[in-house]
Amino acid sequence: MQTENLAQKFKDPKDPLQLVFVCAMWMTGFDVPTCSTMYIDKPMKNHTLMQTIARANRRASGKDAGLIVDYVGVFENLQRALAIYAVPATTDLPARDKASLREQLSLALAEVELYCEGVGAGISMILTTDKFGRVKQIADAREVLIAPDDRRRHFLHLADAAIRAYKAILPDDSAQPFLRRVGAIAVVADAIRKRLGYAGVSKISEQMGALSDANIEGIDITAPIIAGEGWSPLVDLSTIDFGKLAEAFKTHPRTAADDLRSDVEVRARGMAEQNPTRAGFVERIEHLVVTYNAATIDVQTFFDGLKELLGELDEEGRRAAREGLTEDELAVFDILTKPTPALSSAQRVLVKKVARDLMEKLRDHLTVIQWEKRQQTRAAVQTTIREVLNRLPEEPYPQLLWETKVDTTWEFILSHWPGPCSLAAVG
Repeated sequence: MQTENLAQKFKDPKDPLQLVFVCAMWMTGFDVPTCSTMYIDKPMKNHTLMQTIARANRRASGKDAGLIVDYVGVFENLQRALAIYAVPATTDLPARDKASLREQLSLALAEVELYCEGVGAGISMILTTDKFGRVKQIADAREVLIAPDDRRRHFLHLADAAIRAYKAILPDDSAQPFLRRVGAIAVVADAIRKRLGYAGVSKISEQMGALSDANIEGIDITAPIIAGEGWSPLVDLSTIDFGKLAEAFKTHPRTAADDLRSDVEVRARGMAEQNPTRAGFVERIEHLVVTYNAATIDVQTFFDGLKELLGELDEEGRRAAREGLTEDELAVFDILTKPTPALSSAQRVLVKKVARDLMEKLRDHLTVIQWEKRQQTRAAVQTTIREVLNRLPEEPYPQLLWETKVDTTWEFILSHWPGPCSLAAVG
């Protein structure tokens, strides 16, 4: 332990070192924003007291308040210290009794419950139904709150604020009366996040079954405290079952549509990264989402639009094989042919060969470490692009269009292959 950097370890919220006994600078000047609890067992006054309690008031992600446990009554000296050091002098104590935190929690709960009731999500019903009825109530609340995006974001923001306010009171027994209400909000928020974390609908029963097994009255508040949309869905594109998805749509259309939306977004963005000419797919889904969020289209139209787009993405994903090209060669071919020029069958064969030859000739250059920062290698790549693309037929590629294709191909290579990289797909 003597050789370890304890200061760095304690500042890391993920490190096992969670409790330290401190004095001197570690007590009055050591800044750890994630420090949530301080136990005071020695007399202090004036600036030492002010600096010490300030250790627990630093803001950090998921932390709204710090807890100070006073074993020796030093808070009696706070008024005197404030009179000396506070500018301007104030009578407001920097540390508040937990009664004010309970009031803050009551307000946070009232706000999220009022919002839920206003949009038709009966959170309170979760507390009044039996174990089996609770499954339906959670699913129904999730269905109402999961979409559109603004509604989901606002609910999760309010839910997280209530959960943080509840945790700020712990481990005080005065938090107990709020547990069931906080638990109901937490399981709905968690159900939304878990739902968005899976692509298929095959896990619906498993997820909701696990939620129903939890006794709301004694639930452990484990929902992640994440501000806004700071989480990412985990999507397995191979699990899409349109039959099950359509069946789920009958009972929970918004949830099923959001499942499908996650799949389409992940696939469209991934395919656009491989091939910049596919950016239109991303623009189309963004437009579809915007119109849905604005209530310009209903959930059925949104769902149908997503299915149609996903079908086109599936077809696009098979195009490289049909053309007899790798994904990288197809990207170059598309750059050379979209949006113009129109090619004859013979010209298409020639342009495909140019795309294959270019990727083959670039193989050695693009595997050089940081090739794009080396003047010699960078120049060699640019020269190779011009030399190979010079084989394009002059008839559909006049000089101005040819120069444009050269520049676009160079930009694609530069952004797509920062060295070092793997060209396993080539050849």
